[in-house]
Amino acid sequence: MNKEELAAMHDRYTIKYRNTENGEEHTKYNLTELEAVREKTQIDLYDNLEFISVSPEPDYSKFRF
Repeated sequence: MNKEELAAMHDRYTIKYRNTENGEEHTKYNLTELEAVREKTQIDLYDNLEFISVSPEPDYSKFRF
């Protein structure tokens, strides 16, 4: 891998959440930081979705919704 590919890997986020109605876990890969923050915000709005983790941890202070 070249330096650009390695840098791009570090700029990508993975988010995991669980559907509490059926217990299924879902994972979304290859998200930008903004997409990861938006996904977590959306998950927090639903009663039947439970946030598990986002990796690496985004800087939430950069975003205001």
